[in-house]
Amino acid sequence: MSHIFLLFAVCLLPFAVLAQTAQEIVEKSDDARNLGQPFKMRMRLTNLENEQRKARAEFELLVSGHDKTLVKFASGRDKGNYLLLAGDDMWIYISNTRKPIRITPIQRLMGEASNGDVARANFSQDYDATLLGEEALNGSACWKLELKAKSPGATYHRIEYWVEKAAHLPKRADFYLISGKFYKTALFEKFEKISVAERFLTRTVLIDQLRPGRKTVMEYFAVQPEKIPDKYFNKNYLPNLQ
Repeated sequence: MSHIFLLFAVCLLPFAVLAQTAQEIVEKSDDARNLGQPFKMRMRLTNLENEQRKARAEFELLVSGHDKTLVKFASGRDKGNYLLLAGDDMWIYISNTRKPIRITPIQRLMGEASNGDVARANFSQDYDATLLGEEALNGSACWKLELKAKSPGATYHRIEYWVEKAAHLPKRADFYLISGKFYKTALFEKFEKISVAERFLTRTVLIDQLRPGRKTVMEYFAVQPEKIPDKYFNKNYLPNLQ
């Protein structure tokens, strides 16, 4: 009986190692989107339809750890509003109103960018990873992984994810809804050296798979470490940020 159990355990070992390796790949790819310390940056969203610009807006982001992000609307008619991620909870605060409103990560913030696309930048925290194999993508050798949501707080139910092998940089993500429908694609197009990181993601293109011709360009700039009071990530403090 002990021999049978030992054989069973040995057979399972490669799968355990494979799962652990897959999670490590995702963790390393997350480094290109998070400094590992509190930081601030600016973000620009540009909506395109058939390559024609339809709208543009700018935002200021304060990020602390894997699950705290404060997004300030910095332009247009929504200027002065705030989007807050704290753990698995997300709220929007409309300027000069009394209370923040609870929202979900999948809701659209602007164009093809959802609230979660903007505020949640760590796949390794929200998803369990499985390594599907290796695949070339635009001439780069990549790992192809499947990510499945750990909890309802994750933005998407399932993701197919490509990570460049040479530098552990994210290359592409295909997002699927709980219904199984192919929702949209993210192309991680540009990485730049900044003061505190060798490679930081500065341009992502989100392509709508349900409405052909529509996409949103996400650009990040002015990235730098910042000491951020923890009270900024408390929904009850949002009215004080006016």
